[in-house]
Amino acid sequence: MIWISLIFFLSISYSFDVKKIDITVKKNSHQFKANLFLIKGMGYLRKEEIENIYSLNVRFDKGSKRIFLGEDIILFLNSNSVIINGERKSLRKSPKIIKDRLYIPLELFLTNAFSKVTNLRTVWNYSEKLLTIFKEGRYDFIKFYSFPEFDRFYFSFSTGNYLYSKKEGNLIEVGFK
Repeated sequence: MIWISLIFFLSISYSFDVKKIDITVKKNSHQFKANLFLIKGMGYLRKEEIENIYSLNVRFDKGSKRIFLGEDIILFLNSNSVIINGERKSLRKSPKIIKDRLYIPLELFLTNAFSKVTNLRTVWNYSEKLLTIFKEGRYDFIKFYSFPEFDRFYFSFSTGNYLYSKKEGNLIEVGFK
């Protein structure tokens, strides 16, 4: 009986292991430090980081177990469901509360739905521990590819498509719409 209790305790302790990583955030012309948290290998932002980075009011309703980010985003504690601007979406990971701290999956902030509601596009570069936030509207579409030897950004504007490769350090026009 003692062994079963010990195994159960250790499995709970392990499942809530949180690792803090210092990251750099680039937003507009500002650059500052923040924290990203790894839970089971996946990135999460805490309430305080979200409010600081995105200037969103984050509120948790204990009764309904709902998390409100601003007025248009509703997440559900321990659920992969999220409602963004009235549409139900699904995430791969769910928000969590660990030791009375609220953690939201980084994945949410990288979605097109989040970008449309906030007018902010977020790009995460794990190798450089860099979270870059662009004001929406400068481009129609952006993709980021990270390879061991270089990073590549693909931008789509109404005037044409461009590819930026950090390795070569140049901007290449790849075609027009």
